[in-house]
Amino acid sequence: MICAWCSNSDDAESGEQSHGICAQCFKRILGIPLLDEADLDALPFGLIEVDSAGCVLRYNSAEQVLSGKPSADVVGKNFFTEIAPCTAIESFRGRLSSFLASDAEPESFQFAFPFPTGTVNVSIAFVNSGRGSSFVLVKRN
Repeated sequence: MICAWCSNSDDAESGEQSHGICAQCFKRILGIPLLDEADLDALPFGLIEVDSAGCVLRYNSAEQVLSGKPSADVVGKNFFTEIAPCTAIESFRGRLSSFLASDAEPESFQFAFPFPTGTVNVSIAFVNSGRGSSFVLVKRN
């Protein structure tokens, strides 16, 4: 398996794995809800925290660079209708809704954002915040 987050190869017998995330990255991702604002902002990948209604609660610096949208234009708005309507599909929004309704461990999948400047292929991971919201992690492939 090639990890979607660090791109290293991870042998299936080397430890716990989940949905394309190696054991080492999986453990790091589990710790994201414990990070403070400065640490979330310093992450090398995009982070969007959304509540069950899709309202953006947090939006880090790496996501601002990736999307080209400043945090001030995103926080407080609905991610699926106002920020990224291309995600208002079953394979993203439906998946996130199911994830939020469960106590699932982080999960990862591939997604293609159709930006005006061209399609951007990314790895997405959902991480439960423990507060009724989810962190949506976005890493450009």
